[in-house]
Amino acid sequence: MLLLRVRKMYNFERREYIMNFELIPIKLIDESTILTRDAHDNIEELAKNISEIGLLQPITVKKLQNGNYRIILGARRYKAVKLLKKTHIPANISNTEDETEIYLQQLAENMERENFSPIEEAKLFYKLTTDPVFHKSELYISQKIGKNERYIKRKLELLKFGKDVQEIIHAEKEILPNKLNEEQALSLKKVDIIFKDKLALKAASEQVSVNDLKRAAQVYTSKELDDESKFTLLALPFHDIVETWSILEEKKIEKQRFADKPRLANATTLPSHKEDHVVLPTVFTEIEVLLKSLISSIPSHRSIHLTTIYSYENIPIDRKQDFLKLIDGLVTNLQAHLIEWRKIKDIVKTPIRLVDTSKQK
Repeated sequence: MLLLRVRKMYNFERREYIMNFELIPIKLIDESTILTRDAHDNIEELAKNISEIGLLQPITVKKLQNGNYRIILGARRYKAVKLLKKTHIPANISNTEDETEIYLQQLAENMERENFSPIEEAKLFYKLTTDPVFHKSELYISQKIGKNERYIKRKLELLKFGKDVQEIIHAEKEILPNKLNEEQALSLKKVDIIFKDKLALKAASEQVSVNDLKRAAQVYTSKELDDESKFTLLALPFHDIVETWSILEEKKIEKQRFADKPRLANATTLPSHKEDHVVLPTVFTEIEVLLKSLISSIPSHRSIHLTTIYSYENIPIDRKQDFLKLIDGLVTNLQAHLIEWRKIKDIVKTPIRLVDTSKQK
């Protein structure tokens, strides 16, 4: 088909031309070559603007061997014009054969969009680093787009979340209900994959701050808690996870205090001399240290709200048995502690005094 070459850009309503371009039939544009397909793009608003003031910039395309066209720049403009049911669109025809250069142009255009999501951007970076057509380093990309390598790495970290989490990551800085901004998500980047997604979705539903997410990440990377305890915490309100972080921090400080001032259990403290203003450290026995450690690892009891309890109804059938096993394990463990410490309490209240038989002879 012979294309009309004109000197001005086209205004659909006024039928005026402003700059050099070619009018190409919309039906010849291959949509499968469009780089991104963001469902949240406000194409309707763009179409309205084009209808009122015209297309301010032609799209850029490359002609394919089959006679169709591949969009290099202007996918949103193309969608908007198509929505207006126009048959032709103004386009600049590119002759470049460098696929990397084409891709970088598309990437640059997308990065200028206000609603360009971090996940979309991450996927484009990922393709540049892994696709055999490009296989570019993070350093190369950073130099081409004017960002540092850390910027690229942070975006790629987002792709380590599952699909459900990726879908709720947005570009805004505000903390929104059932959404995660980039900072919130990246706070969990060091958390094991078996907890990361669950923790992220929980944080989104409870609108958790970045600082509390960083504390939660420390809890879930801590070796002080086993996996069973970490799974149990996921069923509790997020403030319980933060409270657990506080307990672990106190425990860490306590350990450091013992490391800085090593003491022997059961040792006898020397009396302090007030005139010298010396205060000697208290020496604890093994049983005291054990009790303090246990208390610091168990969060204070808080009544669980009925809405939280009845959320069990949303547990998939294949996970309910595991959930009940976790409860049984928790109850059994707590009962064992209770029985043992009751015995210790009885012994302390009614101590058995050892008799020195040597004096009876």
